[in-house]
Amino acid sequence: MAKSWLLLFTLFVLAGCRSGPPMGREKLEATEEEYTQARYVCMKEATGRYSEATVSGYSGAATSQPEISCQLYDACMQSKGFNLVPNGRFQSPIRCTRK
Repeated sequence: MAKSWLLLFTLFVLAGCRSGPPMGREKLEATEEEYTQARYVCMKEATGRYSEATVSGYSGAATSQPEISCQLYDACMQSKGFNLVPNGRFQSPIRCTRK
């Protein structure tokens, strides 16, 4: 009986992890070149620097790296007519931070 409850619980957990169809961008009659140009401009506009420093006693460390804001990127792409939809034609390899 305990094994069947464990199996049922595992199935519910796995079902909750399903993410649905892949998201992509869509714009009527847009070419791959138009999408690539818009993506480049929006990436530049949405990219900022993330810096962090720690100091303790006589030592310290600092890091700085580029970071793309998903909110800014999404707004920029939408302003150019490329809406985010399930199974959209243009799949983006961009990794950004959702804040």
